Amino acid sequence: MILHHECNHYAQNDLWYKLIMTFAVGIHWFNPFVHIMARQSYKDLELLCDSMVVQEMNNQKRADYIKSILEVAEKGTKTTYSTCFMGGKKIMKSRIENVFDKSKKKKGMGVFVFLVLLLMISSMLISCNSTTEKNEAKSEESSTQVISEDEATTIEPETVLPEEVVDPYIFEVNDLLETRMDKNQISDYYITNIGDPSNLYYIDDNKVLWGCGYNQYGQLGQGTQSEELNPEMVKIAENVVHVDYSQTGYMVYLTEDHKLYGMGTNATGALLEDITVSLEEAHNNARFHVVTSPKLLMENVSYVSLGEGDVVVLKDDDTVWTWGERWYSGRLINGEVCDYDREPTKLLENVKLITGGRFNHAALLADGTLWTWGHNYTGNCGIDGDYFISEPQKVASDVKMVWTGRLTYNINATDINELNNTYERSLENTIIEKTDGSFFACGVNIGGKEKTLDYYYEVGDPYNIVCTSEFLPCTIVEKSDENITEPIENELKSE
Repeated sequence: MILHHECNHYAQNDLWYKLIMTFAVGIHWFNPFVHIMARQSYKDLELLCDSMVVQEMNNQKRADYIKSILEVAEKGTKTTYSTCFMGGKKIMKSRIENVFDKSKKKKGMGVFVFLVLLLMISSMLISCNSTTEKNEAKSEESSTQVISEDEATTIEPETVLPEEVVDPYIFEVNDLLETRMDKNQISDYYITNIGDPSNLYYIDDNKVLWGCGYNQYGQLGQGTQSEELNPEMVKIAENVVHVDYSQTGYMVYLTEDHKLYGMGTNATGALLEDITVSLEEAHNNARFHVVTSPKLLMENVSYVSLGEGDVVVLKDDDTVWTWGERWYSGRLINGEVCDYDREPTKLLENVKLITGGRFNHAALLADGTLWTWGHNYTGNCGIDGDYFISEPQKVASDVKMVWTGRLTYNINATDINELNNTYERSLENTIIEKTDGSFFACGVNIGGKEKTLDYYYEVGDPYNIVCTSEFLPCTIVEKSDENITEPIENELKSE
């Protein structure tokens, strides 16, 4: 099997591909995206050869092949100018999944690498030429302005970016795009591990839901309330496939039979318990408006996403429903205190995916259109003007994936002490991936232009902040221990 694998490398001239990649990295050592391209090409070489080896094998033979890979990886050493039969944890995981994937693979990596290299060389020559022209113009004290390709990048045809937008904005994540809409089932986006230093929830391999942390609202589902931090995991429910948690003190989970349960504070109406007092009073006395044991909220649910005070549900018939508080109680906006949905309210139909976070929600429809609603202080809904969007509005087309609140769904922690008492700030942005693979973002720290907001949630008074409601190009990169992240981190600091 190993010999077959290496012969495939030889037959496809993979050593030459790798030599070209090494040459490219040497020339563009300063460019993190070339490093990422090279690393991905190395990975693709291994995956393709694996697929060629196992294409006619049954599952038992494929398992034997995986054992061979692991045995060689234990003993082998990695060299620079050869293909490597081993790799790190992520690469090994990808190879194992790939070996058992019996779908047909397409060969096209070599052509892709060639085109990328051609583009890279062309851009390098254009850059050199532009620099020469700029220096000549400067020496002649001419007022001629050289416009780079980046400054002429367009979001949509005939829509030119503002002059101040030159380089793409960079979002750095722990696991690069662990969830992508090229998967076929909504179950591919289930959350199994979520929380913060206040509460942590985890679904184990046996589909048992565990939780730990504070329980002042009964959010651990034990039928009790307590002011003490409980760092030990307690069992909450069985047959659980998905869980979400709001930092305002309530959580929900979804079972295998598509039933949605919730527990914790009901001060926002999120747990469908009727509130007999004003929302402001309920907020001020949240410990007295609680559900301390799991309560059935809805059936026939395929997915759920929480906001700061509301619940958004995607049902089995692809309709989206919501209830709870869509606006933070007690804050006067245009002289009004917003109310909450006391019963589930239908919002949209034909929906593929929903997202949520502290600030706003988004729904991706089957036709590729994106709809948003919720808090919109910094234009993070992609809509100009209003601080709050009460009903979903269409903001983009040809969308493949969307993120709000966070870029990765799971936090990979089963011990609350692992979180080091650090509360990660939620993204006040909406980030989308278009069908052509490009990324765009709107919201805070996007656009390069400072605006004065009449009202901002952090201070409640006029506030100056850099933000935009326009979707502008951005880049998403993976945090890594390798050196390729250093230029990215430096660029983030400079921005």
